[in-house]
Order: sequence, then structure tokens, then C-alpha cells
Amino acid sequence: MQVRVFRPAAALAGLLLIVPFAALAQPAAPSSPAIADQPPAELQVADLPPAQEQAAPMSAMPPIDKTSDIVLRVDSAGKLSDIFDHADYAAADARDGEAEVPRLLVEAMPGDLRRLESIDLRKDVFFDALLPLVLRVNEDIRHDRDRLLALQGLQRLGLGLSADSKAWLAELGDRYGVADGDMDELLRRVDVVPPSLALAQAAVESGWGTSYNAQRRNALFGQTAGSAVRYAAFDRLIDGVAAYARNLNTHPAYAGFRARRAELRAARQKLDGYDLASTLLRYSTRGTAYIRDVRALIRDNDLVALDSARLAADRALSLPAAS
Repeated sequence: MQVRVFRPAAALAGLLLIVPFAALAQPAAPSSPAIADQPPAELQVADLPPAQEQAAPMSAMPPIDKTSDIVLRVDSAGKLSDIFDHADYAAADARDGEAEVPRLLVEAMPGDLRRLESIDLRKDVFFDALLPLVLRVNEDIRHDRDRLLALQGLQRLGLGLSADSKAWLAELGDRYGVADGDMDELLRRVDVVPPSLALAQAAVESGWGTSYNAQRRNALFGQTAGSAVRYAAFDRLIDGVAAYARNLNTHPAYAGFRARRAELRAARQKLDGYDLASTLLRYSTRGTAYIRDVRALIRDNDLVALDSARLAADRALSLPAAS
């Protein structure tokens, strides 16, 4: 493994960028020696081999290169904002796909978000931090969906599936709660969540990342764990984002969300978070008032334009490096 170490400029002193993100299924060890031993003023990027992928048909999408992801652990909103500035990144610039979003995955929301005097700055930091996480989770979902579509195409051509493909299909069915390889139902479930909807719900549920659950549990979406009174906790923000997407994609309460999304797909229309928000009546006990708040936040912050945002293919960042 080759490791390149860069020393940020003085303006970034105290920042810590951790290792490339591995698979979502592999939670990071919170007290890993590799993290604890890093000097606080260093930026480390490790080149790791891509994880092994199960065999897929020739027409399936190639594996995602997860070595391009960089996980960030930053202790203040100001330092996080500095990193984004040096990476020449702002979520607002990614509207309508005009600019790529760097693969910078924030591990936890900065603890001082609530103390920021500027509400606009708090919102910017929150959206800038969350957008890459939502896009990264959607990337994994889209990869599975593309492979699923490829397998469905083979079946419609009357071609048999390999043993590896059948095993993968069974595993996917278990993950999404679909039995007997029902591809039509899987395709209703294995699909992305529009970033506009995810960002708006996270803002409403977490108070722009300042709530106790957001700060202490990495839970931005009000998830509960086994009961209506016990809230879920996650090792990293991205684990909470993945759980949120899985909830919308599997829970019976959100069948209407999945049905409306499938209708948009069938009509070859863009997935629209503002439209889909209307299906989430059971997400909150506040019912229609909750939907009204989510849609107002989407509208007031022009978030639908972020539904076309895309992750950068690699980690080419304009971050300061050692001479």
C-alpha cells in the first residue's frame, strides 16, 4: 500500500482527513489506531485495492472504485468550510449538474454548528457536508439497480443466469425484503432517493445537524431502533444516510413513495424530491404539516436543482500539498 502524506497550509492547521472510504457494509472502527495515531495537521490519502466484487454479467456496470473516497473527521465547522473552499466545492455550485461534487465524506457533523452566528453559513456547511454522503449512498444503490436491470434483460432474452448471479439476486432480495427473486418488486425498491428530499428531511429532522441525535448518534433522519422511543445510533453519518434510504426502500409505510417513484421511472421523468415528499405522510406524526415543512424547505432552498448533482469520478482536489 502506498501512502502519500501532505501537509496543509497554516490556514488548515488542525484538520484531519482520514483514509479512503471502504464499503458501506464495513463500519469504521471508532478507535482505530490508524486514526488515533495521525498527527492533527496532516492530510492522509491511502491507495487501497478495490474490494472484490461478485461476478456479474458482461452487461452489468463495472465495480465502483471506492478508493477515490476520502473520509473527513473535522472538529469545527470553520475548518470543514476551509476544506471545502480549498477543494473548490460548494453544494450550490452542483445545481443542475453544473459542477461535480468531490468525494469528501464527512464522518460526523462538527460540534460547533449550533454556535455559528450566521444561519446561512450553518445551512451551507450542512448541505455541503451532506450532499456527498447522499450521492455516495445513491451510487451504491444505482450500481445494484444497474446490475439488476442487466439480469432482467438476460431473463427477457430467455437466457439463464449464472450461479453467481442467482446467489447475488438472492442476497439482494434478502437485503430489500423481497422473496423469490421478484425482479419487478426489487426494481421498485432498489432505487435512489432524490438528494433534494434527503437534504430537506435531514434538515427538518436534525435542526440543520445541531440536534442531540445528529451530534451524538450520527442520526440525521429521526430514525428509531426497535421502538418509537429509542433512537438509532450510527458509527458514521453515512451509515445513517444508508439506513434512511433502506427505510424508504423497504418499510411498508413507504410503499406509496416507491410506487410514485416507479411511476416517474415508467414515464421517463426525472425523480423529483418535491413531488415524492407528498408520499411521506406516515414519516412523521405531524402528517401533512411535516410534508408542508419538507416541501417548503426544498422550494425555498432550490434543492430540486441538486437532484442532478453527480459525484466526481476521482479525487482530483485543489487541496494544498507538501512541496
